[in-house]
Amino acid sequence: MPNPLPQLRKQLARGTRAAAFTGMRLGFGIGEWVAPGLSARAAQKLWLSVPAAPPFERRNRGLSTGDVSVVEVGGTPVRVHSWGEGPAVLLVHGWSGWYQQYAVHVQPLVDAGMRVLAWDAPSHGETGPGSFGRGRSGITDLRDAVLAVGEWLDEPVRGVVAHSGGAMASVLALLHDGQRPLQAEKAVLLAPSVDVTDMLGLLKGRLHWGDRTARLMLSSFEREFDLDMGDFNLIPAVEAHRRLLPEVLFLHDVDDPETPVEGAHRLAAVWPGARVETSSGLGHHRILWADRTVKRVVEFLAP
Repeated sequence: MPNPLPQLRKQLARGTRAAAFTGMRLGFGIGEWVAPGLSARAAQKLWLSVPAAPPFERRNRGLSTGDVSVVEVGGTPVRVHSWGEGPAVLLVHGWSGWYQQYAVHVQPLVDAGMRVLAWDAPSHGETGPGSFGRGRSGITDLRDAVLAVGEWLDEPVRGVVAHSGGAMASVLALLHDGQRPLQAEKAVLLAPSVDVTDMLGLLKGRLHWGDRTARLMLSSFEREFDLDMGDFNLIPAVEAHRRLLPEVLFLHDVDDPETPVEGAHRLAAVWPGARVETSSGLGHHRILWADRTVKRVVEFLAP
């Protein structure tokens, strides 16, 4: 007779998570009217929180560790994994992601004559805390990791492949003014986040943040970390640096519930020579390892 306890535990866990989520949404809805400052502090904590990565055996997906080097990112040691030889290709994971999500890309890129590099950004995967502290991170952590790896390589790279928030971070690295920017011939942006207001709108809808909560959260965030949230709107940034941009291919799914495909079209409209190719039914994450995605990445980047 099968043991019903494991399934019962799963059902209870799902029920507990659903109840907690409902309670959180209710709390933000009430807090918007009676304590927006308190709601804003709770919202900022969520804004920066990085969910714990799955255990290594679930992340691994059969990928070898390759050759490993350590690069410092703001004082945090980051293990950079490398496979193959040839022009360098950087694989940049997204928010709350990890480098093994690109496992299916590695061998096809190596077979096409390229050296592939990937890593976990600070507070992600196997890497320790970054500038925001343990269990917390921001797009600047992902950007600074891209910049640090590019500087460590000390050569232009053939291409960068980046997903979601990692795509935003990579574009910011390509345009960076305060440090030597990343130099790349080509970029493939998968389901990119293009504007912090899009990200904020998603959370407002899902978590019932009100306008006052969101406004107070952003202003507090800017003061605490000396950041301007307008710097995370890629469209004006790209418009101001058109002559410095690499050739780019956007791959985005029309059924993506996290980063609207319209964002890719808006960014492509100001990026000279940009191409946007869409799919359907893959959503936000499965597009990463879809066969068609791997094929297009290799075709686009191959020397």
